[in-house]
Amino acid sequence: MGKFRVGLTGILLLAFLSSIATASDLFAPAVNYSCGMGAVASCSGDFNADGHIDLAIAHYWDDYVTVLLGSGDGQFAPATTFGVGDYPHGMCVDDLDEDGDLDLAVANYGSDNVTILLNNGDGNFSPGIQYAAKDGPWGICTGDFDEDGHLDLAVSDACHDIETKEISVLLGVGDGTFAPAVFYATGTSSRSVCADDFNEDGHTDLAVVNSETDNVSILLGAGDGTFSAATNFRTIDGPFFLCKGDFNEDGHVDLGIANNVSLDASVLLGDGNGSFAAPVKYATGDKNYSLCSADFDRDGHLDLALANFNGDDFSILLGQGDGTFAPAVNFPAGDGPMCIIASDFDEDGSTDIAVTTNYSGEVSILINLTEGGESAVPGSFELPGPILGQNYPNPFNPRTTIHFDLSVESFVELAVYSVAGRCVTTLLRGVRGKGNNAVAWDGRDTSGRSVPTGTYFYRLEAGDFSETRRMVLIR
Repeated sequence: MGKFRVGLTGILLLAFLSSIATASDLFAPAVNYSCGMGAVASCSGDFNADGHIDLAIAHYWDDYVTVLLGSGDGQFAPATTFGVGDYPHGMCVDDLDEDGDLDLAVANYGSDNVTILLNNGDGNFSPGIQYAAKDGPWGICTGDFDEDGHLDLAVSDACHDIETKEISVLLGVGDGTFAPAVFYATGTSSRSVCADDFNEDGHTDLAVVNSETDNVSILLGAGDGTFSAATNFRTIDGPFFLCKGDFNEDGHVDLGIANNVSLDASVLLGDGNGSFAAPVKYATGDKNYSLCSADFDRDGHLDLALANFNGDDFSILLGQGDGTFAPAVNFPAGDGPMCIIASDFDEDGSTDIAVTTNYSGEVSILINLTEGGESAVPGSFELPGPILGQNYPNPFNPRTTIHFDLSVESFVELAVYSVAGRCVTTLLRGVRGKGNNAVAWDGRDTSGRSVPTGTYFYRLEAGDFSETRRMVLIR
């Protein structure tokens, strides 16, 4: 799209064909798939292990989850339905029973519990198992909070009783079952929750937005499954959903927040010690309900996408790489869009979008038109030495590709590490030829188990050369 690269490494030679793509050029018109009314939450993953990305959608009105299996070309099969608890609202995907298949965890607002749907390996799920949470479960995420190698759950509680103000943590034992919830105080009406190492001490922390108190609570993890008392940071009015990413590319995790009352997005830049700068707001559509981050225009910087419930559209804000974003460009969606997620549904290397709606009973798929391939500038160019590129996509789920260039044939080792410095897996150890090389990682460790959501590092060693880069896995 008017940009050339030498190799696949992020060494940009700025040559332009005719014009630079803008946000309005990014997506093809939506293709809609029937899924049922009240589609409030969604997530993606390869549920039937065929190598293609599928969709799972939670339906608030009808107490079920639908699964639409993808064919790898941006198209999906008819929805299959699985029962959960009352008024499901939040959902996440991960390998909860460590059998190599992606399972679902659903937060049920009406029945004050969590439903675990274990995958049979073919895209079908066993009957749900229920675990009690607190008052009005709303959002949910996974992480290994006690560092025992098993995935745990954090559940935000929107509170039927406005005085409750707590989040639930359920520690997993590795077979898809969980210990009783332990509760931690937050702000009022906690909505969305995510996990990462915000203070970079090697332990997983939690961030949760509180819509009544207009703040985000940061609970620092101790590594044993417990958390410190919440520290609250001001947001804008009515925060409803949050996502994470390194928006200013300083190596620290930042937060993006969809504000349901003030009708904007806010960005809080992290400093790496668990604190965040004052929010900077960006105008969006009307009553945004959720958001996600990805590099939609393939310029190497993270962008934001927000679902606008009252506007029947979604907003794209292109990131500049310094923590700032271009003005929003809006795209039509269905009637009452509530959840927006990003993934490469047609497997062309560019990040597409899925938007679920409350009233239309459909999920809209918008295919990214940005060219997925890379083009080399005509003529010769000798690489100065080994160069490690940024993985793409980043953040990713469930698969990403790491590119590197070699000036000569070399023995190389490429490994993935946790924030604690533990080697998760070695992706490559052997001789690779001169030029461009690519290695994929499917988010699994050396034992073939899916690793939890979080920050990971990958390191390339070739002779005297060694370089490390950061990537984020979001289940």
